[in-house]
Amino acid sequence: MSEELPPPAEQDASTPWWAGRLSPPPIGRRSRDAVAASLAAILLVLFFGAVGVAYLVLHRTGGTSPSAAAPAATTGSSAAATPSTPDGSGTPTATAAAPTPGAVATVRAYYAAINQHRYRRAWRLGGRNTGSSYQGFVSGFATTAHDRVTIQFVSGNIVTAELTARLTDGTVNTYQGTYFVHHGVISRFNVHQIG
Repeated sequence: MSEELPPPAEQDASTPWWAGRLSPPPIGRRSRDAVAASLAAILLVLFFGAVGVAYLVLHRTGGTSPSAAAPAATTGSSAAATPSTPDGSGTPTATAAAPTPGAVATVRAYYAAINQHRYRRAWRLGGRNTGSSYQGFVSGFATTAHDRVTIQFVSGNIVTAELTARLTDGTVNTYQGTYFVHHGVISRFNVHQIG
């Protein structure tokens, strides 16, 4: 023999006793908190995903690797491939708006290596593409005291810059050049003396 439980006191007598138990619970504060937490988690995942994609894109173009970003550009005299900075730090200055980070970093690193007499690094960054031997490349900077490079324009992986080379005898030569950067190395350049 089974007994039926009486309906709750506040329930209408025409409604069966089990009807109240099948209705969904009311949406309360706890449910809203769960939705907000889920939304926050989704936004965090999207944010970190975007950061990861940006990181990968920059690394693919060489944008964050200063060590892989400095090739040489020497035609004519040895001073043509020897840029420097106005403050003497060996790091060239940029004046172009919105430069491509990888290409600009490569050109700057190349000239920084030359200013620091780190010719093997400069050779790896593009000096080997100057058309001379390593010994010829190094000896080309024998009379260069300091170089300063000023980035003028950037279009993709093509960097246009002006180079001011101060020689050991005090002479200052100015060069205009275009550097073609590929995978963090100056693969081709066109540099000529303008002053």
